[in-house]
Amino acid sequence: MIAPAPVCVAIAAAVAPDAAAWAVLDVAERQRADGFRRDRDHCAFVAAHVALRRLLEERYGRPAGQWHFRPEPGGRPVVVDPPAGSDPRVSLSHTDGLAAAALCEGSEIGIDVERCAADRVDWDRLDTYLADEETAVVHAAAKAERGACFLTFWTLREALLKARGLGLSQPMSSFAFALSPERLIRSDPILLPRGTWRFACRRPTPDHLLALAIDAPAAWGAAAGTDRVNGVDDRLIDWQSFGAAAGCFGSAQGRA
Repeated sequence: MIAPAPVCVAIAAAVAPDAAAWAVLDVAERQRADGFRRDRDHCAFVAAHVALRRLLEERYGRPAGQWHFRPEPGGRPVVVDPPAGSDPRVSLSHTDGLAAAALCEGSEIGIDVERCAADRVDWDRLDTYLADEETAVVHAAAKAERGACFLTFWTLREALLKARGLGLSQPMSSFAFALSPERLIRSDPILLPRGTWRFACRRPTPDHLLALAIDAPAAWGAAAGTDRVNGVDDRLIDWQSFGAAAGCFGSAQGRA
């Protein structure tokens, strides 16, 4: 039975996988997981892929271990042989301590999760990460807020590129975001057609920021009783958390 929410998002703590988690991965996923040198990267990779498989199982009824994927040239995972009449689009992300997965029926979706760490930002080279409009906003922010401001832009950019199946080799100047609310204010019409993109930023934990990008039908706004052109109403998203991350979202998601 198809879940009523158009979008499903899950987070999971990046802890050492148990035998049950390892068992649902396919051979290619296990090989990639074993290729990480750091244990924390290994754990985060496995957590993200298991979370995605659990989302797919819950939504479509096929057991978690029976899903198969192929990577596109830009790295975006594509579901192989989905159930008849379905069109699942998926996205994955993982960082220190946390993993995330997103699923949407019939619409492109991208997710990015990052650990909040202002000390990792090269403030003298912001223009290599952000568009000019975004860099100006970061520099204008109060000093204590600049790290969060930068990370919000960065996760939004990564989420959008993932949704489009594009890598980080795209010129930073090819598109730009604004905040409050999160919205796309400029984009290259060839690389990133404006479409009906909707965005959301959340803090699933005090130490992490998550961004979501969805090429959503305009009818979603009417269905949710909102005229938010660029936002994603929480009533359209089934937020879930697994394992040690359970309860991170709760009844009201922390906003960035």
